[in-house]
Amino acid sequence: MEQPTTIPQTIKEYSIESIRATTKIYLSLLGPWGIAVDEVLFGIGERVRAKRLEDFVKILSEKIDRSSEQKIDQEYFKSEDFYDLTVNIINASVKTNSLLKHELLSQLFIEGVNEKIKWETGIAFIFVSYINEMSEKHILIFKYLFENRDKLKYLDSFENLFQTFTSETEVFKLDKYEFRMYLRDLENKTLVRFSKNIHEYGSSGGYVEAESSLEIPGLIITSIGENFSKYLKE
Repeated sequence: MEQPTTIPQTIKEYSIESIRATTKIYLSLLGPWGIAVDEVLFGIGERVRAKRLEDFVKILSEKIDRSSEQKIDQEYFKSEDFYDLTVNIINASVKTNSLLKHELLSQLFIEGVNEKIKWETGIAFIFVSYINEMSEKHILIFKYLFENRDKLKYLDSFENLFQTFTSETEVFKLDKYEFRMYLRDLENKTLVRFSKNIHEYGSSGGYVEAESSLEIPGLIITSIGENFSKYLKE
């Protein structure tokens, strides 16, 4: 009896073949330049992408096994929503060798096909783009902010936040201005919000409050941030 094709197998076969076929057509129009680029893409490049896809599919397979009780309408696998979600996540997975990002993408895929959650396709794609754009440092800093959100409600300066973060974590080293850059990026993505009353580096205080400190905490994890945090695992 023929065994049914699994989701990970379908993803792997689709990704490799579609990327190869489409790219080779365009490269054939470039003459000698195309031949050189073809060698890079489908020599070293293809091996790199294949390894990344293999790592992603391995993680995804393990998650699918653990969620085997999840009921999915078979018609959904034929839908454009499933196609769009799958293609976006595949494309993101081969752009990184980060296992942390592969974990997030695989969890996002699992949740994306869960009928109980009923994802808005647009939000799912935004989260895929966030994972693409952010570095592991962004993700780990956000994870720290989320896990310490109650304590950081009383945050009064970015200097204090930097000192607390560096004293409590040893995952990586960075200077305070790099740290501030990551915080700005997280805020620009509306994952977090910082009160306007928080002192910037070098500020000695004595300011007039821009917001009521009784109403606006130093740190707020937004509703978008709350949803994104669901994919952060230990």
